[in-house]
Amino acid sequence: MSTPIQSNIPAQKRSIHYLVWLIPLLAIGALIFLILLYYGGGFLLTRQVSNLYSERDCASLIHSAEYVERFYPSKIASFTDPARVQAIECAAYLKADSLREKKDWKAAHEAYLAYQSAYPDGIYAAEARDFAADALFEMASEQRRRQDFSGAVDNLTALLDKFGNTPAISKTKAALPEVYLEWGLECRVEEEFAEAETVYLSLITWAEQDEEQTYVERGQTELAQNYFDWGMDLQSNKDFSQASSRFDKAITTDPNPDSTNSIAAKTRAHLPGFQRSWGMYLISQGKYAESIAHYENSVKLSLPQDVGSAKDALSQAYLNWAEALRAKEDFQQALEKIKDAGNSGATENSKKNSEDARADTLDLFSISKGTQAQKIITDATNSICKNGKPLETLPIIGTLDEKRLRLSGVNLTLPGNVLAQTPGNLHFIACAGEKEVTLQNCPYSRSGYGTITHWIKRIRYEWQIKIYNSQTGKLVNQKTFQGSAPQYCPARYSFGLSSTVYFRGDKPTTPTVTDWLATQLK
Repeated sequence: MSTPIQSNIPAQKRSIHYLVWLIPLLAIGALIFLILLYYGGGFLLTRQVSNLYSERDCASLIHSAEYVERFYPSKIASFTDPARVQAIECAAYLKADSLREKKDWKAAHEAYLAYQSAYPDGIYAAEARDFAADALFEMASEQRRRQDFSGAVDNLTALLDKFGNTPAISKTKAALPEVYLEWGLECRVEEEFAEAETVYLSLITWAEQDEEQTYVERGQTELAQNYFDWGMDLQSNKDFSQASSRFDKAITTDPNPDSTNSIAAKTRAHLPGFQRSWGMYLISQGKYAESIAHYENSVKLSLPQDVGSAKDALSQAYLNWAEALRAKEDFQQALEKIKDAGNSGATENSKKNSEDARADTLDLFSISKGTQAQKIITDATNSICKNGKPLETLPIIGTLDEKRLRLSGVNLTLPGNVLAQTPGNLHFIACAGEKEVTLQNCPYSRSGYGTITHWIKRIRYEWQIKIYNSQTGKLVNQKTFQGSAPQYCPARYSFGLSSTVYFRGDKPTTPTVTDWLATQLK
C-alpha cells in the first residue's frame, strides 16, 4: 500500500514546480492581454471618434469621446489626442447650435464666429459661417421688433459686408431697406427730422450702390416728405427762414416732382399760404417792408384761381403798414402805402378798404399838430403869400368847421382863437406887408443956419393885411393898419457922426390887428 504513495511524490513536486512558474506567466500574460485590450480599446475608440468626425456626427462623437476622456488620460494615452481635439471642436460647434436652438442669437452668433475662427478648416466651417450670418440676421430682426433700428441696421450692414454668399444675404437685402424706412418713419413721428434725414440719405446711398432703383425712389420720396414735415414744424415755431429751406428741399428731392399727387406738388400748393404766414409774422414784428416781399411772393406762387385772394392779402398788408405809419403821424408815407394797397387789391371790397383807409388817414392828418401837419400849413401859407396861388396838395386844408388862419409877413403872436394849429382849421391865410411911411423930413444945419447938412426923418409904420381863402386863394378881405406917429422934430438936435436920424413910431398894436382878424373868422 505504501509503494504507490511514494511513487506519486516526485510527480506532485513537479506539478507544484510548474505552478510556481505558470502562475506568474499567466499573470504576465493576463497583464499583457489587459494592456493590449486597454490600448486596443482606446485605439478602436479613437478610430470610432475619427470615423464619427469624418461622418460629421458630433452628437455620437461626443458620447464616444467621453469614454476616451474617462478611461484614457492623455499622459498615458497620447494617441487619443486627435480624438480629444475632435471632441473639443464638436463641443464648440454643438454649443453654438444649442444657443441657436435657445434663440440666444447674440451668443450663438459669437459662438459660431469663435468656432470658425478656431477651426477655419473644421468639418462645420461652412455651416458655422452660414449660421453665424443667420444668427446675426435674427438678432437684427429682434432689434427691429424692439424698434432698435440703429442696432438692426448696424447688424444687417455688417452681415452684408462680412457674410457674402451666405443664404442670409438675400433676406438681408430685402430687410435692410425696410428697416431704414421704418426707422425714418419712427423719427418723423417723434419729430426728430434731422435724424430722419440722415436715415433716408443712408438708405438712398445704399440703394444706389446696390442698384436698387425702387428703393432709391422710395427713399427720395420719404426724404421729401420728411423735409415737408420738417418745414411745417419749423413754420409752427415761427422759424420761417429754415422752414423755407426745408420746403425747397422737399421740392428738389421729390423723384416725381411733376406728378399731381407728389410731395413737390403738395409743397408748391402750400407755399403761397406759407409766404402769407411769414408776411403776417413779420408784420407782428414791425418789419413791414420785409413782409411785403413775402406777400408779393405769395401772389407769384398762387394758382390762377387763388391769385385774387393773394392780392387782397397783399393789399391788406399795405394797409397794416399804413396804420403803423399813421400811429407815428407819418401821414405822407401812410398815404403812399394806402395808394399801393389800392393798386394791389383784386376785389371791390379790397379797393373800398383802401378808400376808407385813405379817408381816415386824411381825417387824422387834418387834425394833426405834428411835424408833417405844420409843414403843410407852412407850405400852404407860403404858396399863397409868395406865389399867389393855393397849394396843390392833399385835401385836408380848411376841412373842419372850426375856422382859423395863419399870418405871414409880420412878427405877430396870434391868440388861440385865431391861430390855425391843424391843416383842417386853416380856412384863411393872412399875408401882411410892412410899409414905412415918411411923415416929415426935418432939415438941419450944423451951425444952425446956412447949408443943410443933416436930416431927421419921421417914420410911421403901416401894415397892409390881405386875407385869402386857403383852399381857393381868392382874396376875402384886406385892411391897412397904421402905427403911432413918431415924435416931432426938435429945434436943435445933436447928430453925432450920423447925418440922418430916423424918428420911428410904434408898429400897429397887436390887439388891434388880432381883434380884426378874429372878426373875419365868424
